[in-house]
Amino acid sequence: MKLRQFHPTAIAAAKASISPASACRIEKDPRLPSGKQVQRERRRPDPLASIFDDEVIPLLQASPGIRAVAIFEEMIRRHPERDGRIRRTLERRIRSWRALHGLDQEVIFRQVHQPGQLGQAATDIRDILGAIGLQSWPLVSGGKRVHVVVPLVPEANWDDVKSFCHNFAELLAKTEPHRFIANMSRAKRKGRMFLHYLRNGQGSTAICPW
Repeated sequence: MKLRQFHPTAIAAAKASISPASACRIEKDPRLPSGKQVQRERRRPDPLASIFDDEVIPLLQASPGIRAVAIFEEMIRRHPERDGRIRRTLERRIRSWRALHGLDQEVIFRQVHQPGQLGQAATDIRDILGAIGLQSWPLVSGGKRVHVVVPLVPEANWDDVKSFCHNFAELLAKTEPHRFIANMSRAKRKGRMFLHYLRNGQGSTAICPW
């Protein structure tokens, strides 16, 4: 349409790589083909017209977790004159109702790492700690994290341990910023592994290896 403002129909059509006939048709009616379609009306009566609002919705409101098949069986019990062909229509109507009026769904943004990244990171951290005289082992707890355990003598206090871990995490994050991050903000991670040094504070819990 912008080309038509400055050129005749034939020239505008050639510049837009369409035929002159298509250009004339668009000029007469600029709507998209999807906008010209007439909404198809229902071809048969709604089989749920007399029961959905009065009977199905109260069941959904009273028991939000109820399965659609259970509601279907209850409707057949109450109205034996109706056959099983209403099941798909009922399930579709229930799904649409729940999307608008059902319980809020929990949204989870999971932190995903490529296979082997965590294991390689734990191995690299073990080597770095070994270079400064600290022996360590990786510990998996059944979750997605890998703990690096360093046995310490009882003389080490909480503040010293936490300070060392904080400085160690910051150093790794600065040395390899494409792999590690010491800031716990999820928005700043963007595929990097968070070095959770805060787990070394007094009062934090962890699974004890045995």
